[in-house]
Amino acid sequence: MESTWNPRRSNYFFSNRPRAAKPTKVQCKAVVEESTAGRRAALSFVGLSAAAAFASRTEAQPLLNGVCPLGEEGQSCRLEQLAKDDDGKGISYAGAADKQPAKPVAKAQDPKYEEQTLAVTALVREYMGLATFDKRRPELSELVKKEGNTWVSKYAPGGSSRKESARALYSALSSLLGQFAFNGIAPMKGALAAQVVANCDKTETFLAQGR
Repeated sequence: MESTWNPRRSNYFFSNRPRAAKPTKVQCKAVVEESTAGRRAALSFVGLSAAAAFASRTEAQPLLNGVCPLGEEGQSCRLEQLAKDDDGKGISYAGAADKQPAKPVAKAQDPKYEEQTLAVTALVREYMGLATFDKRRPELSELVKKEGNTWVSKYAPGGSSRKESARALYSALSSLLGQFAFNGIAPMKGALAAQVVANCDKTETFLAQGR
């Protein structure tokens, strides 16, 4: 039968055109089960591997200098030590420090340094104790300058020294020699004089401590 075009039949072209079949989703139960089983087996293998690795890391480690390793590696070691020690009552936390290698003892003070430092300190104290009109002030001030400059050039050039006692005495000499340079033998102000004496005290304290 011959088809004729009719404007009123708007679905003419569509009614005679073959339609493509819609794709359908077909799932095979056997394939799904096999895929699920494969994933489970893979996850099980990964879990066993991780457990084995964790066990190898957390198994009891030997004591290092009497102390269990830090972190997860020493967890089993710490638990084992606590179990052996009657609930931890006999653990000596100071024992580890006793087993550490002893630190080298500080070197003995240089006898000449100590002797000369104490001598200059005593000289500064003597001058600071003079009365305002004491006749010895000019002579003693010259001696402080001489001995002080000699000591500085030998033990604290430019004020640089590793010894705290040397730095303290240098501060005292710096203040006193500065007073001589600007004000001669005139009495020092109270605060500055107290600072010089305090630095002499520090010098003797540091020397006694080997510093």
